[in-house]
Amino acid sequence: MPRMATAASPGVAPRRPIPLEVCVDSLASAVAAEQGGAARLEVCANLVDGGTTPSLGLVRALLARVALPLHAMVRPRGGDFLYDEGEREVMRAEIEALKEAGVHGVVVGCLLPDGAVDEPFLIELVALAAPLPVTFHRAIDVSRDPCEAVHVCVRCGVHRVLSSGGRPEALEGAPMLRLMVAAAAGRLTIAAGGGVTEFNASELAAASGADELHGSLRATLYSAMAYRPAIPIAMGAPKLNGPTTEFETRCTDVARVAAVVRALQPTRTPPTTSDTAAAAAAETEALILIGDLGGTNIRLALYPSSGAARGSRPDKTRFIARYRTADFGHLREALAVFQAEAVQAGAVSAGAIEAAAISVCGPVVGGVAICQNETFGPNGWRLEETDLATSLGLSPDRLRLLNDFVAVGLALPHVPPSHRRIVHAGSPIPGRPIACLGPGTGLGQVFGVFPAPGAPMVVCPSEGGESDFVARTPEEWALRAHIGAALATSHVKVEHVVSGSGIKRAYDFVRVRRDATAELIPESAADAAVRDAADPSAVIAALSVPADARPADPPCTAAMQMFVDALGAEAANLALRVQAHGGVFIAGGVAAKLAHMLTPDTALPADRAMGRGAFCERLRSAYLGKGRSVAAYSGCPLYVVTVEGDDLAMDGAWACACSELL
Repeated sequence: MPRMATAASPGVAPRRPIPLEVCVDSLASAVAAEQGGAARLEVCANLVDGGTTPSLGLVRALLARVALPLHAMVRPRGGDFLYDEGEREVMRAEIEALKEAGVHGVVVGCLLPDGAVDEPFLIELVALAAPLPVTFHRAIDVSRDPCEAVHVCVRCGVHRVLSSGGRPEALEGAPMLRLMVAAAAGRLTIAAGGGVTEFNASELAAASGADELHGSLRATLYSAMAYRPAIPIAMGAPKLNGPTTEFETRCTDVARVAAVVRALQPTRTPPTTSDTAAAAAAETEALILIGDLGGTNIRLALYPSSGAARGSRPDKTRFIARYRTADFGHLREALAVFQAEAVQAGAVSAGAIEAAAISVCGPVVGGVAICQNETFGPNGWRLEETDLATSLGLSPDRLRLLNDFVAVGLALPHVPPSHRRIVHAGSPIPGRPIACLGPGTGLGQVFGVFPAPGAPMVVCPSEGGESDFVARTPEEWALRAHIGAALATSHVKVEHVVSGSGIKRAYDFVRVRRDATAELIPESAADAAVRDAADPSAVIAALSVPADARPADPPCTAAMQMFVDALGAEAANLALRVQAHGGVFIAGGVAAKLAHMLTPDTALPADRAMGRGAFCERLRSAYLGKGRSVAAYSGCPLYVVTVEGDDLAMDGAWACACSELL
């Protein structure tokens, strides 16, 4: 079965330590990165703009306080990488000043109008920086041909290239990163950066083949200011990628850095075993196959079973791969390709897999799952545990299929507190039920009880997303009628509204009502952006708040308000139905991507003034909007989980394997 160019190539756990460079913009972040075990620092200013040249004061402070090698960004402004002569002059002067200050390397990037690397100017910058090493930064990700750009960098004397593989996040760009590594052929170093977390570092290293990883690994710090003006005053433009108010900052987190460093260390063999014997032992070691089958991608990974901690998924894999679901006619085919590639790569010997747990995007009843959407064809995929176990050479009792949102529920006990953002504190009671809902393509729902230490969690599946959407206001009744007409159905489900696609339906509804009130409204830039987007819900969310000099788009804001109202109301429904005094959790891909809008801060008035924090107060109000019935569930906390949905599904599959198969 052919592999698509967008599917991440497989890899094995690192056989050598992979260095981690941490991007910092403050002395506190630099100290934290060093304490966490980073190998090098890249210092910038204005990370909200992707990084610009830092001040000499910051550079000198870092050189005085931190022993790590320090590379400094040379970028005169945010925006694109086409520079006029005045900006070039500034960059030349900055390189000279940074060299004099004592930095250990510089980071640059420059492009021509046609998207090619500006080779003459790059040669000049490398010469000015000499003898310091030069990194070509993520300008390469918006160049017209990243692999050709690597060859240009080699010709110009660049020592290192930082890239996300031409995609917003490096894991998504892993196939291109592999091609760039091949193009470099050892003549320069390829570092993967963009969306690096403690949850994906090992997978990214394996999938990309990159020589190094790069990330900021920050956490939010809240201001100690007691006095705050009654009228919020923003010190500059509304923030897009950084803190949302003047009363918070972002700082590198020691624990996050340390977790990534651990994930990038090679698996150690016993010191009394020869290398040959250790390699042979690794080849015959019993392994657990963990997987996640979605409508878009199939993720598969192998983890050692011996010595694996029960609960949290291990940091390192023996082998990992991502495939496009549409490339296969059945999950059996993907498993066969995965096994063959793992054996070919030397990561596993035939027959070494002792058990498997795979989350799937469909209900699982009696060991049988039916996955149905357009990716799986008109009849869907029928998956049977016994059939898949046979294809892997396992006995029928050594493979488990579980619904992907059941997997999310199983993962919840292992989510770090830093990734559970509190919307409503409530009064949690240990041992009482928890509920979880996850807007994504549809709306997943589960409930259960957090286990006692060392005990497995029991999760009860639910198809609550299929239940009726109950309108509460005249506007919601009109939305319900609009969706019913658009889908030609009288059964308007709650997941038709509380989902990623529900955001788009709410937007379409708002536009229809808007256009009906005027004779002619020309298409706006926001309309065009939503229409052309591969992920309209993400664009609607981004445009629902102001950014830079752009105000919020009213239809996008209205759509997000309708989505958040319905999300909060459905969360309250779950709290009432199962008396979820252990907590109600909003999780999954949409929740993680919108967490900055859905979770509260210590400076909500300033957030509301900029249009962002209004959604978290709106979510809380909708959650507590059941009138006198609130007394029955006001003690049930409400959380937003910031771990990506596919990572949660893999974590849950691992938890299933630990509790049922190991």
